[in-house]
Amino acid sequence: MSVIKTLITGGAKSGKSAYALELAGGLSCRKFYVATARALDDEMKGCIEKHKKERTRDWTTIEEPLEIARVINDLDDPANMVIVDCLNLWTSNLLDKADEKRFEKLADELAASFAGFSGSIIGVTNEVGLGIVPADSQTRLFRNRLGKLNQVVAANCKSVALM
Repeated sequence: MSVIKTLITGGAKSGKSAYALELAGGLSCRKFYVATARALDDEMKGCIEKHKKERTRDWTTIEEPLEIARVINDLDDPANMVIVDCLNLWTSNLLDKADEKRFEKLADELAASFAGFSGSIIGVTNEVGLGIVPADSQTRLFRNRLGKLNQVVAANCKSVALM
């Protein structure tokens, strides 16, 4: 089996998750879907349910909003395929839990987990830096952190796809 190491980025609702499943669908391996979303409101609950229905029964879902580098490292096996969906929600989950130095350390750990993963791995993330500069500091902080995270993860992938 050829190893896939891809970061998929693009706007909201651009088909990133569906493309990740398509890339991984034909592989004969153990398949793991690491979901970072938290069901904090009805809209997010609906989105999570929609994504669950898109996956076939051969996917094992691991819901982990924060410790995704640890989960990736725990799943490290040449026979495994992992989709991490999504890095932007992980960044959001950490926004009030990690200062800049801590976030950079966690981002580097996540990038290292991608780099060292011996199986196939796909990361899904949003591109939020192509629009106007956000008016408030919290949104700028999120945009900046996600941009940096996308850079370090992309540097440890074989390919990056823009939807």
